[in-house]
Amino acid sequence: MPPASRRRFLVLSTGAPTMAQLSPRNGYSAANRPRRLSITIPANVFIALERRSTLEGRSLSNLAAYLLEASLAAGVLRAERH
Repeated sequence: MPPASRRRFLVLSTGAPTMAQLSPRNGYSAANRPRRLSITIPANVFIALERRSTLEGRSLSNLAAYLLEASLAAGVLRAERH
């Protein structure tokens, strides 16, 4: 079975997870299940995301989720260094 971080990525990339995918047996609980978020971004940011998602062959929402997660992880790493 893949590690928990890989399972989360698969859920993000395949759309809405099934109840079986969200079971505690797979490392999920009500506290750490994927959640939806709606945000408003500037038009130029949207266009850049749309272009990049097309180039990478991934959905816009998958790319946005990946970039948010990567940005937060990088911020945590920077904070740990100081």
